[in-house]
Amino acid sequence: MKIIVVDMYLLGDDSNKAALTRVTSMKDLGVIFDSKPKSEEKINNKINKASAILRIFFEILNHWIHILLLCYTKPSLGVN
Repeated sequence: MKIIVVDMYLLGDDSNKAALTRVTSMKDLGVIFDSKPKSEEKINNKINKASAILRIFFEILNHWIHILLLCYTKPSLGVN
């Protein structure tokens, strides 16, 4: 007879139990928790996030530059 030991954690009371599953990594509040931290993965995640923020910033900046150019290069209509 073989005995197999499995790490199992249960939540809840006796009538309603739910098993927790083991994961290799998870993200909570922007922080990645990993069983075997890989610095390259974390660095790439930070680079991607910073790139997305910069992309949004430059889209907004481009929009405002376009509006300012229209305001200063087009003559006002009906104003003397």
